[in-house]
Amino acid sequence: MSAVTFYKNDGGQCANGRNYTQNLHRYGAVCASNHWPLGSVLVLTGRGGRRMRVTVCDRVGRGTEYDVDPGAFLRLVGPLKKGRGQVRARLVRRPHKRARK
Repeated sequence: MSAVTFYKNDGGQCANGRNYTQNLHRYGAVCASNHWPLGSVLVLTGRGGRRMRVTVCDRVGRGTEYDVDPGAFLRLVGPLKKGRGQVRARLVRRPHKRARK
């Protein structure tokens, strides 16, 4: 199990070059992780067995393995006032490598 917290980056730019709101509209649920490449699609599973598919679009600071958007945190862990939780991650899809010209 890995530590998860939630974050809301109001309009700020993420590591993938898009802003937070654009990522939410494009991917649905997003997360930040230093362990997986940007663009990876993961399935996070909370303690209660609830699952959520998320796309890695940002990097996270120290002290946690995953930062997820508030909607994903609510589904995986529970009320936002908890602040931290535990999840298990499974890679669904790695990002596509761009062809060199």
